[in-house]
Amino acid sequence: MALGLWAATLGWILIRILNGAGRNFAAAAIIVSAYLVNIVVNLLTSYLLTAHEWGTLLLGLGEAARGIVLLAGVMIVLGSRRKLLYLMFLACFPAALMALFSWQIHEVLTGPWQRLFAGGFAYLVCLALSVAMLMPGVYIAAFARVRGRL
Repeated sequence: MALGLWAATLGWILIRILNGAGRNFAAAAIIVSAYLVNIVVNLLTSYLLTAHEWGTLLLGLGEAARGIVLLAGVMIVLGSRRKLLYLMFLACFPAALMALFSWQIHEVLTGPWQRLFAGGFAYLVCLALSVAMLMPGVYIAAFARVRGRL
């Protein structure tokens, strides 16, 4: 479900770019298609909601499918599919590192404050890595500015 929510967020941002380029019909078709997929998935899984342990997950699958269709549709219509896929691939490394940090924090630390501060530190490390990978010019400029003040 998290992947679908992430895809929906990115998809809506790219839909605005598509609208700004004057391709409103394509944007509307993508949005309608995404919601139709959501409806179909919800109808298909509505018969499975009797299992209480899977009910919430099944409810979220429709929304996740909508987000993935929204992002995929915009990526198909925009001409920069390869660039977007490359940036998403690069973003997987800090995300995987954050997942590893989270797992270790959960396994090693027991106190809520310890986990909170360790999680905050892990977030800052992953954010710095993301900026260094996805926006190296900004990272180099910030590092030079900090080094110049010391």
